[in-house]
Amino acid sequence: MVREVIAIRVPPGCLRSAPVREYELSEPVDEALMRRLAEGGTLQYFPTFPRPLFRIDRPQELCAQGIVGSAVLRVTFSPSADAGTREALRLSLGGGRTDGEDG
Repeated sequence: MVREVIAIRVPPGCLRSAPVREYELSEPVDEALMRRLAEGGTLQYFPTFPRPLFRIDRPQELCAQGIVGSAVLRVTFSPSADAGTREALRLSLGGGRTDGEDG
């Protein structure tokens, strides 16, 4: 099966206008995807945590946080990020839903 984005949501407690989104994937994030997303940025990875946490900072683009083995990725977009940044992320996650299709 090919991984794809099945939902993009505004996280609970956040305003729709906030630059934060949760991406739900059809398959869990694995280490290979995590490392691919971190290209061009800084990766903090804590594989020894009970739930292996990671954080990716790509200056001027985004900050992504998640757990290896979870199908949800939380992304905070930089104020300088544009629609191209969001589309590039969606495609790097395997395509699928767009930001206007919450659910």
